[in-house]
Amino acid sequence: MYYVIGADGKMNGPLTASQVHEWIAEGRANKYSRVRRDDEATWHPLATIPELALGPSDLPAVATARPGRRSPDEIAAEYVRRGVTLDAGSCVSRGWALVRGNAAVLTGAAALVWGIIITLTFVPRIGWLLGMLVNSILLGGLYSVNIRSIRGERVGAQDALAGLRLALVPLLVAGLITGALTTLGLLLFILPGVYLAVGYMFVLPLVVDKRMEVWTALEVSRRVVHHQWWTAFALLIVATLIVLAGLLAFVVGVVIALPVATAALMYAYDDLFGRD
Repeated sequence: MYYVIGADGKMNGPLTASQVHEWIAEGRANKYSRVRRDDEATWHPLATIPELALGPSDLPAVATARPGRRSPDEIAAEYVRRGVTLDAGSCVSRGWALVRGNAAVLTGAAALVWGIIITLTFVPRIGWLLGMLVNSILLGGLYSVNIRSIRGERVGAQDALAGLRLALVPLLVAGLITGALTTLGLLLFILPGVYLAVGYMFVLPLVVDKRMEVWTALEVSRRVVHHQWWTAFALLIVATLIVLAGLLAFVVGVVIALPVATAALMYAYDDLFGRD
């Protein structure tokens, strides 16, 4: 039996394999729909479940081309055509389920990354500079751990440092450019800065997960998020409130709140960009 998040963004089930196939035929689900078996807590793209997988002719077009050889507009258009609708509430509930089922790994990874980030802020005189250089690399590694956990891969808390070896320079450059453009937008006109902050929310995951070039990741993230900007903005607000609630509950709350907020954001990423 299976549970499916349909085109309406709601969870449906339990369904048999034949019922899922009927949903596909009716257009209520597709290869990108999130599916889990009734004995699992992790959601997967429908196309990755063998007994539900579609034929080779239905494989996503974006998987047949290397992103670096196509324009950001073409790549973003492929993702937009998937027709995925973000659901902030679903992202948060799935994020909570993911953390609950992988507590040691995800809380450990978050503690490792944020422990380093916070510690660097206390380095006299150069703490801010170290943060500018290291934070995006560490966050890229943390996002990678969450994305791989969502896809059912085996990871450890130490894999949060993967950004240091997988995409050190691209993550560094992406963090600097994103921060600079967002800050410039806030200084000149506040609304453009907010727009860019939301639009660039998936730049680091795209760099570390799909190995996109920095400018491609910037444009693809912005263009795809643009179509669901308000929902993405709402998700960021909810994630921020979760972290603030964790702060009010002191250390114990933050240990849970940070991983849940991160997992929720990465579910949104995986919904929009999936696994090619």
